[in-house]
Amino acid sequence: MMNPKMYRAAYEYHMRNAPPMVDREYWQSHVPGEADIPRTEEAYWDRANRDMLETCAAHDNNPLLSGLLCAIYDDLMRDYEAGRRESNREHRANAAKTA
Repeated sequence: MMNPKMYRAAYEYHMRNAPPMVDREYWQSHVPGEADIPRTEEAYWDRANRDMLETCAAHDNNPLLSGLLCAIYDDLMRDYEAGRRESNREHRANAAKTA
């Protein structure tokens, strides 16, 4: 049975946490996968995780909502990874132009 409240809760979670925090300045001088993430980004992911757990708990850990939130979290992570790579790529391209 379709439950619009679960979709609404997932939508609201997404709106609260998108777009993911990417410290573009940091990633211009650090290589994704080799460097630790900056504290600002770590704090963002801690908040997003806590928000996901609290949202799910507020709806009695509904399995549909849990699946939706996991899918949204994965989407945020994909956007985050793309932002990190793009920032580093832009920096390398600019450095090559000035060399």
